[in-house]
Formats: sequence, C-alpha cells, structure tokens
Amino acid sequence: MKPLEGAKKEGVKGFLKGAWKGVSGLIVKPLTGVLDAASKTSEGIKNTATRDDEKPNQNRERFPRPFYGIEQFYRTYLATDAEIVYLLQIYNKGEFSNISLLYTFDIFPNPSDKEEYFVLVLSVETVLLWSAKNAEIAWDFPSRDLSKAIPRVEGVTIHLKKSLKTTNVKLILDARELLYSIGKNTEH
Repeated sequence: MKPLEGAKKEGVKGFLKGAWKGVSGLIVKPLTGVLDAASKTSEGIKNTATRDDEKPNQNRERFPRPFYGIEQFYRTYLATDAEIVYLLQIYNKGEFSNISLLYTFDIFPNPSDKEEYFVLVLSVETVLLWSAKNAEIAWDFPSRDLSKAIPRVEGVTIHLKKSLKTTNVKLILDARELLYSIGKNTEH
C-alpha cells in the first residue's frame, strides 16, 4: 500500500519511496519480532535460574506457626507460642527443639516494666520458665515430675515428686507478680 500512497502524493518519486518503506517494513518488522522474542526468552531463562537467589523466607514477618501436642495439631496463630518455639529450637544447641508444646503463659512480675517478663511453657515432655530479659531458661523439670498444681488466689503452687536440680524453689505464679522463695521444704 505504501507505493500506491506515495505515487498518489508525489508521483514516480513517491512510488519509489513507498516501495522502499514497504520492502524495509517487510524485512525489519519480522526481524524486530524475532529479536524481541529472543530477548524475552533469555529474560525468562535468567529469571527462572535466579528465582531462588532472593530467599524470601529470610525476611519473615512473623515466626512459623507452632504445632501442639503429640498429635501436632494447630490452633489460631499466637505470637508468644510461635516465638517461644523458635527460641527453644535454637537455645542451648536445640536441647528443647523437639518438645510437644501444649500451652504458654506470659508472666509480668512488674506491670510497669514490660521488658522483664517470663513465659511459663507447658509441654508433654517438660515444664519450663523462659526469662525474656535474659533470653534463657530460668528453670525446667520433666513433666513426669509434676505431682500436682494447686490454684491459689495469688497464682498457682506447683508440687514436684522430686526437687529441681539446682535448688529447692517455691514458685508462686501470678499475672501481677513472680516470687521465688528459697526454702528447705518439699513444696516447689
């Protein structure tokens, strides 16, 4: 169509210009398409080869969801549970990495100091108290050593079948206070 359009406007000279545009378009457009296809193909190959280089899980927005009990069921996501399971996986070379979590309780001994708090962790295998401020386990004992737990107005009294490894400790847990009393009695 270019030669006819050129001939109508400029005569023989327009016909030759239109013929040149038509022939060059016939060669250039398919060549441009082939080069564009090759470019997009190489871009796709590069993206496929490097898709795992970004490692999206290294910048997690939250800790992985924990599973509960021996059955490994899950509940609504609880940030404290997820964080404590993660911390126990890396604490002391993974000593507590395989616990079957049942429940956690946040304990704030001083309501005005939200940075000094503890987490009481109940699992099938062990009961432990995590110190958030010190990032360590304050104490732990096997769940099988739990004799009984008595609810009190000020918290709970935990009785053990045998004493803790380090010391006899009477522990009164309360949402408002955490008290340690060193004693020689059998109540822990």
